[in-house]
Amino acid sequence: RWFDDLCGALCTRGRLGRLALALALSILAWGCKLGMFACLLVSVGLTGVPLWKVFFASAVTDLTMALPVHGLFSMGTVETGWVAGFAVVGVEGVVEEGFAVHVLWLLLALLIMCSCLPWLALARPGRKDRTDL
Repeated sequence: RWFDDLCGALCTRGRLGRLALALALSILAWGCKLGMFACLLVSVGLTGVPLWKVFFASAVTDLTMALPVHGLFSMGTVETGWVAGFAVVGVEGVVEEGFAVHVLWLLLALLIMCSCLPWLALARPGRKDRTDL
C-alpha cells in the first residue's frame, strides 16, 4: 500500500499545469530571495560584485542553513556559507558584510513578525476557529 501511494504521488498525469505553476512560483521566490541578498550587499557597502556571484554565494548560504548545526539565530553557520560561497567565485574579505547582512536579515524578520501582531491579537482564545474557510 505504501509503495502504491508513493507511485500515485509521483504520477504527473493530469498535473502538469499545477507542477509548471509550482515550478514557476518556486523560481520566482528564489529569484526574489537572491535579489534581496544583492540589495542587502549594496546596503552594507559591498559594490562591484557581479550579480551571478552574489546569487551563487547566496545559494551556498541557503544550503548551509539547511544543515542541522545551527547555533543561536544561526550566527556563524550563515556567515560560513556566505564566506565560502564568495570564496568559490573569487571574492575575498566579506566576513564583516556577512554579519551585517545577517543582522539586517534578522531585523527584517523581526519587523515582519511585529507587523503580524494585530492578527495575533484577533486570534485570541475563545474566538471561533475559522479553519473551515
